[in-house]
Formats: sequence, C-alpha cells, structure tokens
Amino acid sequence: MDKNNIQIAHVTDRGGRPENQDAQCVKTLADNGHVAVVCDGLGGHVGGSVASAMAVRLFIEGIQSVPQLDAAGLRALVEGINRDIRADQISTPAHADMRTTLVALAIRDNQALWCYVGDSRFYWFRDGRVQFQTVDHSIAQAMVSEESTQQDVRHHPDRNRLARCLGNTDTLRVSVSSEPIQMQPGDAFLLCTDGFWEYVLEAEMLEDLSAAPDVQHWLDRMLVRHKTRVDGTHDNFTAVALRVQ
Repeated sequence: MDKNNIQIAHVTDRGGRPENQDAQCVKTLADNGHVAVVCDGLGGHVGGSVASAMAVRLFIEGIQSVPQLDAAGLRALVEGINRDIRADQISTPAHADMRTTLVALAIRDNQALWCYVGDSRFYWFRDGRVQFQTVDHSIAQAMVSEESTQQDVRHHPDRNRLARCLGNTDTLRVSVSSEPIQMQPGDAFLLCTDGFWEYVLEAEMLEDLSAAPDVQHWLDRMLVRHKTRVDGTHDNFTAVALRVQ
C-alpha cells in the first residue's frame, strides 16, 4: 500500500512453531512521518510474545512524543522501554524470563533514522547496493568479527545466543544511526527477524528488489525463496519492507 511517497508491505507468520512470538507495526504519524518496528520475543510460552508486543506498543506510543527525530531521542525511548519490561518482569513472575529484540525505522521530513537491539536486522538499499545493514548483537557475530573471517553467521552454532536484548539487564546499549539518511527516490528499507533473514541472502534481496515493480512484489518474491527453504519446523518470521517512490 502507498502512504504519501512511501510504499509499505509487511508479513508476520508463526512458521513451524505453535505460537508467533514476533510482533510488528507500521504507522503513519500525526506529522505525516512514518514509523516501523519489528520485535522477536524470547523467553518461552507467554513471555516472549508479551515482551515483543509490549516493546512494539511502547515504541509506537513513545515515538509520537519524541519532539525531534534524532539519535538521542530514539536511544532514550528504547532505554525507557527496557526499564518498563524489567519492571514487568518483577511485578509478574510468569514474565520473569521474557526478552525481546527490537529494530525500528522512523521517517520524518524525508529523513530516516534506525535503531536496534539484538539480531533483528535493518537493511538500507540504494543504487543496486546494500548501503547499510546492522551488525547483530549476538555471540556468533562477535566471534566472527573477532576472527576476521567470512564465516556465515547464518549457520554459526551460537547464532541464537544474543549479547544484547530488551529485558536482559537494567542498563542497555542501544545501537542508533549516527546521522539521518537523506532519502532519495528508489531507496528501500527492510526490517526483519532472524526467522526471515536466515533464509534469504542479501544478494537475493537486491535481485528481487531490482526485479519488482513495487514493494509488495519485492516482499512476495523474497517470501517465495523463504518458502522453498524452510523445513516445517522453522522459527516465526516477520518482515517490513518500505520503498521511496
């Protein structure tokens, strides 16, 4: 669908699991901006879905109160969400182990800023290239980076162990874009959980983007690849795709 000059498509699915603990939302803001947020819940039955839904809700509510779109505002917002999740862990024993990743994109005045914690990813595509992608806050990513190898994080034995996530500690290091992206026509963005990017390679994301007439067709093409590679026991998966007309 089109919202002003931004095309948006999204999907979330429980995959081969009994429950979908992912959560996502895309919203047009009062000032004609846009926000997209994707979370991947952890912590077993009930806990993971509660954490991801809470993080999405609080981010959407909070971003509308951030007076200026900047790194400090996004960081403070996510830190506040982490405090709320930690408080809920204490007040509700059934939620004591709940955790969640978070990746978000905020767009105002033709500028875009991203932030994230965990291994849910943000990608920015321009001119047939991946201009930027987030680096996972995971044990696997840290080991690969330290070893300076090209080992694929997708298949690392420790890929599911996170170094950072919401609800893990009282203090949280949030990764935020250092400066806004000045958007151009044709720019595309993808926010997705590991249940999606594990099965779709970056080169394939680009190939499908270049072949798609609009953002829905881009997402549909990637979903075809995803479907041919999963085995029926695969994780929940969520993706939000955006494209500047």
